[in-house]
Amino acid sequence: MYIKYFIVSFIAIILFLGCGSTVNRDVEGIITDEDQFTSEENIDKNRAELYTQGEVIFKDKCEGCHGSYGEKKALGKSVIANMQEHELIEAMRGYKSGTRNNYNMGALMKGQVGNLSDEELTSLGVYIYDLNKERLTLAGKGHKLYVLKYEESCGMSSNDFASQKSQSEWTKTDDTGTFIDELQEICPNVTFKKLYEKYLYAFVYRYASDSGNIVSE
Repeated sequence: MYIKYFIVSFIAIILFLGCGSTVNRDVEGIITDEDQFTSEENIDKNRAELYTQGEVIFKDKCEGCHGSYGEKKALGKSVIANMQEHELIEAMRGYKSGTRNNYNMGALMKGQVGNLSDEELTSLGVYIYDLNKERLTLAGKGHKLYVLKYEESCGMSSNDFASQKSQSEWTKTDDTGTFIDELQEICPNVTFKKLYEKYLYAFVYRYASDSGNIVSE
């Protein structure tokens, strides 16, 4: 009889622990994959060098108009963050040669890329593409985390949550180190973990009020 009681109790404990940890296991499944799109361990050395070179050029020549990730409409014209690598490289080659004049920006863009070598143009394409591929993946994981851990307690949809601020406002919270505090003000009923910060930030930035993006629920 005691053995039977022990076995029943043991099974009940296992079931309880298993059910109680389901959410945690699901969350771990979202965030344990390393986000290494730009890591030298996962791309060949040449691409890693191109990425590093492209980052320097982008910050010097492109970031002022196109934004930190190419997400802004440069002079109100075009967004480059969603372009494929080959599209970026061919566009810059066209501006350099003078054969491309999209939005009448040919002369301006030729001034920006005209003195760059083909390798430097390629490095820009690699940097912009890989940077945004990483951000899209982080945003997707951030969305999953929000739905799984916070949506019900916050009482607002993913779109409503992310659109509480504009992209520049979300960026300011990141720059000032107040991002998690801002989330707590929006959703005081839950505790946002620092561990999830980069995922949640990528998510709300991508779907901010002025982003033009809408979450597919």
